Amino acid sequence: MSDQRDNDQGEVDEGDTGQVESEVIERLRQTLGASSASRVLSVIRSQMVPLIAHQEYLRS
Repeated sequence: MSDQRDNDQGEVDEGDTGQVESEVIERLRQTLGASSASRVLSVIRSQMVPLIAHQEYLRS
């Protein structure tokens, strides 16, 4: 994965998230196989909405 971090905290520009997501998905498939990668991705995606909502709550 190319290094697109902006600072030492490992944050990524929002514009880079699509490329980063594609690279993560590809690595998951290579590591786990397609069916396991699909299950992992569905769990991650199901947790993203609550995580983003909580992050927005903390910012306010």
